[in-house]
Amino acid sequence: MIARCAGILIPLFSIRSTEDFGRGEFGGLLPMAQMALAMGHRLLQLLPIDEVAPGETSPYSALSVFALDPIYLSLKLLPGISQDECDAARAALRHGDKPAEQLKLRAFKSKLLLQSYRYFKSGADPTLRNQYAEFVERQRGWLEDYALFRALKEKFQWAEWESWPPPLKNHGPKALADAYRMLADQIAMLKYVQFLAHQQWEGMREQLRRQGVLLGGDLAFSPGRESMEVWAHRELFDLGRAVGAPPDAFSAIGQRWGLPMPAWKHMRVRNFDFLRMRVRHARELYDVLRVDHVVGLYRTYGYQLGNEVSGEFDPATETAQRAQGEEIMRIVLEEAGPMQIVAEDLGVIPKFVRETLSALAIPGYKVMRWEKQQSAGASAGERFVNPADYPAVSLATTGTH
Repeated sequence: MIARCAGILIPLFSIRSTEDFGRGEFGGLLPMAQMALAMGHRLLQLLPIDEVAPGETSPYSALSVFALDPIYLSLKLLPGISQDECDAARAALRHGDKPAEQLKLRAFKSKLLLQSYRYFKSGADPTLRNQYAEFVERQRGWLEDYALFRALKEKFQWAEWESWPPPLKNHGPKALADAYRMLADQIAMLKYVQFLAHQQWEGMREQLRRQGVLLGGDLAFSPGRESMEVWAHRELFDLGRAVGAPPDAFSAIGQRWGLPMPAWKHMRVRNFDFLRMRVRHARELYDVLRVDHVVGLYRTYGYQLGNEVSGEFDPATETAQRAQGEEIMRIVLEEAGPMQIVAEDLGVIPKFVRETLSALAIPGYKVMRWEKQQSAGASAGERFVNPADYPAVSLATTGTH
């Protein structure tokens, strides 16, 4: 477990620097870390940095839970791109401190990424080609499906994958092979872009590590319906149901998040290989990992599509819920290795969830404005809990995300 420390929660797109193009980039974490250290902080906690579709604003609606968003790439570090070209692009995009329009920024970066890819294809840098080949082999578990899915998304003008021709929608082997052959160059470029994104991240993280700064990431609860993972691994999801939350003090009708329900039984048959791969990939990126909606790993509340008046928990019984949650959290810890796991245990949480998290020494959240208790005597009423009285194994915060 990491030593006690303070940190800052901030979305990467909000970390502005003199080098960016109107929106936060990987490189902006370095001056941000220096500022944090000067204030006595050594943890930078981010929201998801997964790639989203053009125009999408929520980092929780990713095209893939593995692919990093190329909008965060620092262009000055791209192979084959000159400083003059970077300066010209920055001048065209950046207008004072105002954020750049997302679609325009993506278009500019895409042009320079294509130029960098052509440089890569020319063979001018053999070392780069070797590094790329190593990356492709190391990330084979998700990269091939991602690149094909992403290329098909563009081919069909970002239409929902469920509207694609049936052979492609249903992951037919011949249709996939034909598409891979037809889109081979674009697929190779998409893999190259992911190579660059992971390479830049690794280089930046190493610099932060030398400064003693920790990076925190976010394990989103489940991939969205329009993700590579749901398209390629449909057996792991129940597309007839959607994840949500039951009615509570905050919402009389409950919440409907639109995420497909995890098919827990199928995941267990496969020894939770998908979850394991997600945590191992996160371990390559972060020192601390926030597990989003941890109660959903114990019991997931879902609605039948088309009949969303009421829902039900899966599993249904407390005994099964406790057993499933413990099993999954042990797997998360096993795959996390030295990465610190933190559980987002907010909302209406059954007692057994925090009992098992405590037994596994997994910190939960203490949102300071919500931590209150009843006092008696002359000062009867509700008062805030002194943070000094929070459990030693916990994360205190003024907000979440």
